[in-house]
Amino acid sequence: MTNSIRFNEDYADPTSHIHDYARVTGIGPRENERPIAKTIQDYLCTLTTEEEVAHGQIFHYQSPKTDLLNWVTSRLTGKSFSQLAEDLLWNPLGADGEAYMLLDPAGTDVAAGGLNATPHDLARFAAMVSARGRWNDKQLIPVSIIDDICTGGSREAFLSGPDASAELDNESWSYRAQWWVRHTPGRQAITAQGIFGQWIYCDTERQIAIIKQSSTPVASDADYDRYILSAFDGIIEALSSDSADNLPQENTL
Repeated sequence: MTNSIRFNEDYADPTSHIHDYARVTGIGPRENERPIAKTIQDYLCTLTTEEEVAHGQIFHYQSPKTDLLNWVTSRLTGKSFSQLAEDLLWNPLGADGEAYMLLDPAGTDVAAGGLNATPHDLARFAAMVSARGRWNDKQLIPVSIIDDICTGGSREAFLSGPDASAELDNESWSYRAQWWVRHTPGRQAITAQGIFGQWIYCDTERQIAIIKQSSTPVASDADYDRYILSAFDGIIEALSSDSADNLPQENTL
């Protein structure tokens, strides 16, 4: 998320690039709109660098970067995002609910959003991550990868970018490998955050995972984030207290 592209992801602005992106992926209407690419890969090829920003200079979360990463991994592996997720995660986790991916008109998986899954299956995934990649006595993700994500990315680049102002006051955050990393002492976690209040919260130190599925009135809001994180902190504090000593700890849903 520190490479430079010209892309405005302001969901409240109907003229921003994110609404073009939504139309390309099929989320938004295509009728009577200004000309845009027909597929997500065609759209990625229309994006240019931000003239005032060099690659690696600042952190700026922009959804197309995830789809470009998906394009690369799909070419390297010969499998789509949904195939990789099914083979490497969903089947080994024993997911028991239906899961769906958003597809563009060419049938390409949209990686930046559009995953539909049950909270129980997402909880399985989050519990595995919180246990540093381990699930039912099997190491599904190498410990070294989880630990690397937990170290976070460049905090200097994060604070230099436009997303820092939306984060919580007096909090310390960075971003690494598609995860928002919370560095607050005693409350470290790696998190996946979606618009309209979607969260996967993984505390690897205490091996506690929290899933939040919801539909807030706005796509993103700092006050909602404060409220949500305060609730997460309260849940983790309660589960970590002396009264919770007898609770089973490993991969418990």
